[in-house]
Amino acid sequence: MSGKYQAYPEYKDSGVEWLGQLPSHWKVGRLGSFGYFTAGCGFPHEYQGQSGGTYPFYKVSDTNLPGNEKFLDKAENYVSQDVAIKLGARIGKPGGIMFPKVGAALLGNKRRILTHPSITDNNTMVYSSYDGDYEYWYYWFLIP
Repeated sequence: MSGKYQAYPEYKDSGVEWLGQLPSHWKVGRLGSFGYFTAGCGFPHEYQGQSGGTYPFYKVSDTNLPGNEKFLDKAENYVSQDVAIKLGARIGKPGGIMFPKVGAALLGNKRRILTHPSITDNNTMVYSSYDGDYEYWYYWFLIP
């Protein structure tokens, strides 16, 4: 065969007995070896309702806003840098995958991709991959 493409990939042992062999370019590891989780934070009522600020503060309900079907671009709440520091908020990076972690929202299997440095409430988590391949991880997290 000529050219740089092969009809079939080369394989390697996965190291997992029941799994067998994998294409040699695939990586095998725990989820934490490919990225990290950022927990959301509490959102006291007195800070809610701001329409402008440094960071969007996403709640699970923001996943239902028109235009937020895959990428989180709109938020109903924003906070300033000072408020973020006061709350001890961790900033989710653009490309992070936000998902609910408690309650009935789990049944909806809603995953969204952050488009801005963002803060999320304590009912959510954000997964950020080290390699920045947010599209792959978005679909990976959609698997039930």
